[in-house]
Amino acid sequence: MADQLISTKELPETLWKSASGELALPPNLVSAYAKLVDKYGLQSVAIDTNPGDGPIGEDGQQGALDHFGRRFTGSCGRVQLYSLDPHHTFQSTRDSFCRLFSSGSVRLLDIPFGAGAAAATLLSVVAELRSAKLLPRLDLVVSIFGGEKNSHQLKLAQDLFAELAPWWLENAIKVIWKFRKWDVLIDDDTTDLVDDWLDAGDQSPQFAVVVANFSGFLWTTTEAAGQRRYFDEAEPCLRQIFSRAGKAKAAAYWLEPNRGPVAAKFFPKLKERVFKRFARFEHVLEGFPSSEADLTHPMVAGNMFKVRAVGAHWRSNSL
Repeated sequence: MADQLISTKELPETLWKSASGELALPPNLVSAYAKLVDKYGLQSVAIDTNPGDGPIGEDGQQGALDHFGRRFTGSCGRVQLYSLDPHHTFQSTRDSFCRLFSSGSVRLLDIPFGAGAAAATLLSVVAELRSAKLLPRLDLVVSIFGGEKNSHQLKLAQDLFAELAPWWLENAIKVIWKFRKWDVLIDDDTTDLVDDWLDAGDQSPQFAVVVANFSGFLWTTTEAAGQRRYFDEAEPCLRQIFSRAGKAKAAAYWLEPNRGPVAAKFFPKLKERVFKRFARFEHVLEGFPSSEADLTHPMVAGNMFKVRAVGAHWRSNSL
């Protein structure tokens, strides 16, 4: 096993409690979430002790609020499990994210964006590692491009990022964000989103794309008892995204809840129908590994719940 930039035993207690094998969300991320829970009156759903189930937040304002109150922290925990990889299941992700967010300029495409759980967690983990002096506080500019179908989710993300941005900046992370409505079934939506993401001007940034929690929609059948899934409808747009990502030498990360057919059927189909067609990408991981850990409940003292992740990691083979 190659030496890691940060070993598991070095991870701070604010992120990983090694004695109990328990994840904890970055305290500033928890504080920002709690402020928005109070602002939108979501206390009753935020204290749910089994937040892994519930609304997926696709429809309207109430769907967005219910999803944010009940499932946001579970989504954050899943991203943290995948990126910190305390059990060394994914093997490549911790070093990859540490290197990606070390310094310079990064342009990150986050889809489907929701209320920003993936990007907010990644940036907050990096800020916490910098606070713990495990990563140097070198100047870093991160431009986040979030695509999301529900505009009410984007409003929550705007509020969340506004809360967290000053703390990120204290750790030499300047964050610029641009969120837009995006439907993976609409070619023009996808073209416009990817154009924004890749339009770096005269800069020489690193590019990355993170896809989290998309299988719930993509693996749904388009008709009751039908055979065709939304994955089939979305395939042209997914190919466009990753074809252009490969040309930009982007890293690609994809993680999902470990449930049902995700590892056995969804990821193999994704690899076969999308990524295998691109010579510029190589799959870093062996198969589609999964991991799980307890997560300290951010809103209920003394409580925890299980988070599970199954993931893939592709990188440009020209790097």
